[in-house]
Amino acid sequence: WTLSVMAYLGTYTPLEQVQPYRHVGPLGFAACIPAGAVVAHWCRTRVLRGLPDATRPIVGVLALAACLGLVREAMYFVGGRLPAPKLVPGTTFAPLDMSGHGWTPHYGYARVPLEPAVEWIEANDDGRGRFLVEGPLFGEYFAWQTNAQIMGGFTQRNVRHAWSNLFRWRPLGRVSSEELRKYVDTYAIHFVIVTTSRHEAPWWDEHPSVLRLTQTLGLWRIYRVLQPTGLIQDGPGEVRAATNTITVTGSDPGRAATLRYQWLETLACRPDCQVRPVPVEGRRAPLIEVPAPHPADFEVYNAYEDTAARVR
Repeated sequence: WTLSVMAYLGTYTPLEQVQPYRHVGPLGFAACIPAGAVVAHWCRTRVLRGLPDATRPIVGVLALAACLGLVREAMYFVGGRLPAPKLVPGTTFAPLDMSGHGWTPHYGYARVPLEPAVEWIEANDDGRGRFLVEGPLFGEYFAWQTNAQIMGGFTQRNVRHAWSNLFRWRPLGRVSSEELRKYVDTYAIHFVIVTTSRHEAPWWDEHPSVLRLTQTLGLWRIYRVLQPTGLIQDGPGEVRAATNTITVTGSDPGRAATLRYQWLETLACRPDCQVRPVPVEGRRAPLIEVPAPHPADFEVYNAYEDTAARVR
C-alpha cells in the first residue's frame, strides 16, 4: 500500500520530488508474491477444472495476454540479438525493431569523440562563467571530466534546482532572443555547447545579439555569449566554484551578495554568514543570496543537512 500511494499520489504530498517509477518497479515485483500464491493455490486445488465451460475461453485469452506481456518484456533485452528485418521494397528503415520496441540506445561514450570538446573546454575555461551543454550524457561527462562549471546533464532530476537547466523546460533549447538573454544573464552562462545531430541549421544562429559561433568540433557547435555577466550580481568580488563549495573573495560586506548559482536546500555559509534563496521571475530555480552584513571573504558549501532553520 505504501508503494502504491507513493507512486500514484506522492506528487500531491510534501514529498513532491518523488519519481513514480522508483516505486512502481518494486510494487510490480512485490505484486508477484501474492500473484504467485494465488496461482499456486489454483494449481493445487485444480480450481480451473471446476469452472463452467463458458468461462474457460475467457481464462485462456487472459492467460495468452499475460504470456504475450512476459515475452514482450523479455524481448526488450534480447531484441538486439535478432537479425535485422529486411526492408520492404519502396520503404525505409522503421524505428521499431522486431520486438515492437524502439531502438535501445547505447549508454556509453566509446563511440562518441568527446575528447576534442573536453580539450577545448579546458583551454577556454577561466573559471569566471558557466558552460550550458545540450545532451544529458555530454553534460554529465564534461562535468566530471573537467573543472569547468557545467550547466546541463541529466534533465529529469526531480529536484528544484534542475529547472535552472534550459533544456529541462525547453528540450530543444528553442527560445526567443530576449528569453535567452535573460537566461544567460541570470545564471552567468559564458559558453553554449549544442549538438548538430537534430538539425543542419541550428536556431542558435538566430540570436546574433546574444551568441556568436566560436568553434565547430564535429558533433558540437560552440557559441560564446556576448557581454556575459559575472558570477556575482551587482557587486564586487571574485568567485571560485568547486565540488560542493563556492568561494567568494573581495566582496562588499555591507551589500547583499547574490550569487548566480541555483539554490539548494542544504546550503550553508561560513564564517558568520547566512544563505537564503532569491526567486527568479518565471523560473522555478531561485538564486543564492548571502545577506549583509557578511565577511568580505566567505564560502557557501553543501552541509548535507536541512538548513531551513538557518535561512532568514
